Amino acid sequence: MGFSMPFHAQLYTKPPHRYLNGQWLLILYESSTSSIEKILPRPLEPADEPIVAVFIAKFPVVQGMGTYLEAGMLIKSKLKELTGYYVYELFVTSDSAMACGREIWGSPKKMADITLKDVGEIVLGKMIRNSVEILTLTFKREMEVKPEELPSIFPTFCYKMIPSVSGDGYDVRQITTASIDEVEVLEAWSGPATISINPSATTKMHLIEPKRIISGYYFRMSHTQKYGKVLYDYLSDRYFI
Repeated sequence: MGFSMPFHAQLYTKPPHRYLNGQWLLILYESSTSSIEKILPRPLEPADEPIVAVFIAKFPVVQGMGTYLEAGMLIKSKLKELTGYYVYELFVTSDSAMACGREIWGSPKKMADITLKDVGEIVLGKMIRNSVEILTLTFKREMEVKPEELPSIFPTFCYKMIPSVSGDGYDVRQITTASIDEVEVLEAWSGPATISINPSATTKMHLIEPKRIISGYYFRMSHTQKYGKVLYDYLSDRYFI
């Protein structure tokens, strides 16, 4: 019997999942604490600095899921004394990646058209959903950096929700966390970067406006995605930290 539905022809395999030679375009920017406060689910709170990470990544080989691209926005936040990045919005090009992320970790993944490629002297990433070009990132490789100089966007916080089949509230409602292991950085660059976020009826990314770009990076790495853990359960009002 398979790990995921349908049990006779599973959509995705059981973690851990090994990602080989993933390509990342990652940009950090400063937003405003007031806009972040409006969208964070309690009991998450804004971090001391209103830092936001946006990325577009291409994963050519993923154990149990083939290949896909991903785009997302993560917001630096804290839960009690633990600091991490709240996964605000995520988009993928694969139904297996979408289902796996939503069902296990509570990642708010939706489907979109995503590209990441070199165009002349820049790296260009785009995310399009329902024909609307929502996110565009550009980056120019200027300085090679060491792996330890790359910013970390882990651990992540996800707001996991599974409505009850009876229509009576939720069967699952939690704040979960996850990280990555067995990281091998193959190359890494820093350089100038730009962000363009357009409004759409199907996303709220534009509400977290960039005030100042902090840094931009392009890197290739392999890593392993393992299980995470529950940090807070809304149904029992309990912390597990």
